[in-house]
Amino acid sequence: RLEEAGVNVVYGLEEYKVHSKLLVITRRVKGQLCYITQVGTGNYNESTAKLYTDLCLITAKREFGEDGNRIFTGILTGNPANNMRYLLAAPKNLKGMVLHFIEEQIRIAKQGQSAEIIIKINSLTDKDVIDQLIRCLRAGIPGYTDHIQVVSIVGRFLEHSRVYVFRTPEHSLMFLSSADFMTRNTERRVEVAAPVLDPYIKER
Repeated sequence: RLEEAGVNVVYGLEEYKVHSKLLVITRRVKGQLCYITQVGTGNYNESTAKLYTDLCLITAKREFGEDGNRIFTGILTGNPANNMRYLLAAPKNLKGMVLHFIEEQIRIAKQGQSAEIIIKINSLTDKDVIDQLIRCLRAGIPGYTDHIQVVSIVGRFLEHSRVYVFRTPEHSLMFLSSADFMTRNTERRVEVAAPVLDPYIKER
C-alpha cells in the first residue's frame, strides 16, 4: 500500500535490524530547510499502542533533524550513522556514549560528590555495560550500597519505554530510547536515543 501511494520503502540494512523509532519531516520555509523530528520508544503500530506504555519526543530543533537525516542516510547507503551532535545511534556510538556517561558518574562519585544513574529498560545482558555498572557499586553493603534498588514493574500494560538518566545536583542528562542494554541492541541493531533538553519535560 505504501509503494502504491508513492512511498519509497527501504527494508533496512543487511547486517543490522532497524529497531529505532524515528521520523523526520523535512520542509523548506522561506528558502531554508526546517525539520520536525519525532523519536519514540514504541513502534508505529495501532495494536501494540493499546498494550504498551511508551514515550515520544517531538522537536523542531534543527540539530535533531540533521542527526535524524544522517541516520536515514546511513540506512539507505548501508553505512550506519556515526557523527551525531545530539542523538545517540547504535550500532556506532550509543554504547560507547552510555559507557562514557557511566564513567563520568563514577568519576564524580569518587570526588565525593553526589552522582546518580537511573536506567529504565526491559533487559540488561550487554557484558560491557554490566561490567561498567559493577564498577559503580557492590550491592547490599550495609550503610553503603543497601539503598540501591532494582525494581520490576508488572502491571496492566507492558512497560516498553527505555529511559536513561545520569544526574548530579548541578546537571542532568536524560535520554529516551528504543534500546535495551542487550548486545543485540547495542551492537547489532539500528537504535536511537534522544536527549530530553527541555527542563519542564525532564521534570514530567
